[in-house]
Amino acid sequence: MLSMRRIGIIIGLLLALVGVVWILQGLRVAFAPQSFMTGNRQWAVRGGLAVAIGLFLAGWSSRRSPGADVGQPIATPAKRGPEQVTTALVSGTAAYNVAQNVILPSWSYVPLNAAATVGLFKLAGRLGLTRAEVGSDRAHLARGIRIGASLGAVTVIGIAAAIAIPGTRSLFRDERVIGVGVGGALLQALIRLPVGTALFEETLFRGVLFAWLRRRTSTLRATVGSSVLFGLWHALPAWGTISLYQEGAIRDAGAAASIGVVVGGVVASGMAGAGLVWLRLRTNSLAAPVIVHAVANSASYLAAFAIARWL
Repeated sequence: MLSMRRIGIIIGLLLALVGVVWILQGLRVAFAPQSFMTGNRQWAVRGGLAVAIGLFLAGWSSRRSPGADVGQPIATPAKRGPEQVTTALVSGTAAYNVAQNVILPSWSYVPLNAAATVGLFKLAGRLGLTRAEVGSDRAHLARGIRIGASLGAVTVIGIAAAIAIPGTRSLFRDERVIGVGVGGALLQALIRLPVGTALFEETLFRGVLFAWLRRRTSTLRATVGSSVLFGLWHALPAWGTISLYQEGAIRDAGAAASIGVVVGGVVASGMAGAGLVWLRLRTNSLAAPVIVHAVANSASYLAAFAIARWL
C-alpha cells in the first residue's frame, strides 16, 4: 500500500511533468503535442508555476520524519513540527490555486470551495487552533455581522455612486458579463462569489493561515504573511483575465505591460488582505471580513452587469 509520502512524491512529479508539457506547448516547441495551449504564453507561465510547485511538493514529501524507518507511516499533521505544518499550508494553498485556475472545470468552483471551507475548519481543530483564534466563536459573531453589514452597505453605496458618474463608470466594465442573463448574474452574485470566493478565501487567509502564523510568530508577521499569500493567490486569475480587457491597449503593449497588470493586481489584493485582517482583529470575528468581501465582489459584479446591459 502506498504511503502518504510516496503519494505526495508521485503527485508532485506528475504536476511537474504536466507543467513541462504546458511550457513546451505555450512556447510552441516543434515536437510538443498540439492543443489549444499551443503558442499561448500564458500556459508557459502556468507551466512554470506547476513545475515549481510540483518539484517542491515532491521534495517536501520525500523528507522522512527524524528516526523514521523505511515503510513506517509518516506522522499525522498534528504531530509534525511547526515549520513542516507551515510549509504544508503554504504549498497546499499554492497547489490548490493552480489546480483551481488551470486544471479544474469551472462548475466545480462552488462545491469544491464549500467542501474545502469545511475541511479548513476541521484542519484548524487538528492543528489545535481554537475557535477564538480562527474567528469563528459565537461570542463575537453578532458584532462581526453587525459591523460587516454596516461596512457592506457603505461599499454598495460607494459602488452605486461610482457607476452613476460617467468618469468612474469604466472602472467596473468587464467583458466577462457580456451575454450573461439575469439568472446567471444572480447566481454569481448570490452563490458563487459569496460562498465559492469570499467564505472560502476568508476562512483560508484570515482564518486558518492567519491564526496559525500568529500563534507561531506575531500579529504583524501573520498579517504580512497572510496578506502576501492572498495577493499571490490572485496572480493567476489576473493573468487569465488580461486577454478579456475591453480596451486592447494592455494586451497589445506586450508581455511587460501584462506582467505590470498582474503585479499591480497582486499588490492591490495584498493591501486589501491587510485591510481585511485589520477588520478581523477589530471585530474578533471572521464574519465581518466575509461579509465585506462578499458584498464588494458581488456588488462589483452586478455593477459590471448593469453597465453592460443597460448603461
